[in-house]
Amino acid sequence: MLTQPDTMLIQSLSPYANMMIAYVTLFGGTGLIVCGMNRSKTGQRVAWAGMVLIIFMMVWINTGYGIRGSAGDSIAFFNGLYDPFYNAGNPSGNVTEHPGLIPCIETSDGPHNNCAMDIGLGYKLHASWASNFHHRFTEKVGWVFRTARLYAHIWMNTTAFLIALVQFDQKTRSTMMWLHRKLGWAATILTTGGTLAACWLGSEHHAEELYGGSYAMWGWFSMGTCVLGTLWAGIAAVKRKDIASHKKWMIRWYGSMWGAFLVFRVMFFLGGLLRFHKSLMILIAIWSSAPLGVVIAEWHRVRSMAYEHESAKTE
Repeated sequence: MLTQPDTMLIQSLSPYANMMIAYVTLFGGTGLIVCGMNRSKTGQRVAWAGMVLIIFMMVWINTGYGIRGSAGDSIAFFNGLYDPFYNAGNPSGNVTEHPGLIPCIETSDGPHNNCAMDIGLGYKLHASWASNFHHRFTEKVGWVFRTARLYAHIWMNTTAFLIALVQFDQKTRSTMMWLHRKLGWAATILTTGGTLAACWLGSEHHAEELYGGSYAMWGWFSMGTCVLGTLWAGIAAVKRKDIASHKKWMIRWYGSMWGAFLVFRVMFFLGGLLRFHKSLMILIAIWSSAPLGVVIAEWHRVRSMAYEHESAKTE
C-alpha cells in the first residue's frame, strides 16, 4: 500500500489526518454553499466562502499533478478518500458479489496495493473505477501521453475556476470592465482547452469496461457539451450585446463547472451503495453531475432575481 503519497495536503501529517482535513474542507465547503443558497445577501456571502474554501483545497490538491508530485501519487490520495465509504459494512471481497469493489489492477511487476493511499485501516479493495483510474495513468500503454493530457485538463480548468471568482465579483465588473473582458476571454480559452483535453481522454473509454465502455465515452462527451455549450452561448450573447442573456448563460456555465467538479466528486461517496455493479456509480456521476450543476445554478439565479425584485418593491 502506498503509505504516504508525496501529494498529500500536509506532508508532515499522517494519511489519516490528511483524509480528515480533506473531508472537513470538502463537506464543510459544500455545506456552506448549500446553506448560503438562499435569497439574501448574507446567504450569498456564505456560499461564496464555501466556494473559496473548496477552490483553495482544489488548487492545493491539483498542485500534486506535475508540481509537487506525480499523477500516480495524486490519484492514490484521491482514491484513498473513498475507500472507507466503498468498504463500509465490511464486504466479503468476493468480486462476484461486489464487482464494483476490486483490488488494484496488477502491473508488470505483479500484484500491488498502491492505487490508494493507506489511511491505516488495511483496505485492499477499492472502487473499480478508482483502480482503473490509477492504472491508466501509471502503467497502461500510452500512460505518459495520457498523463500530459490530464495535466492540461486539470491546470487549464483549475485556472478558469480561479478567474471565475473574479469574474462573478460585482465590484470588479462595475469598476474594471476592461479587466472583466480580458479575464473573460482567458477563462473561455482555458475552459475550452481543458474541457477538450478531458473529452480526448474520455474518448478512450469506449474500451474501458470498468468505466462503462461506450456509455462512459458518450457520457464524457455529454458533460463536455454541457460545459462548452453554456460557455459559448454566453459568449455569443455578449458578442451581440445581449448582456442579460450573457449573464444568464455564464451563471449556467459556472454551474456546469461546479457540477463537473464538486457534484461529480460528492456523488462518489455514495458508491458503496452501488458496489454490486462494476460501473454504475461512475456512469451516474458522468451523465448527471454537470446537468445537475446547471439546474442548481439556474434555480439559484431565478430565486436571487425574485428576491432582488421583492426588495426593490419594499424600498
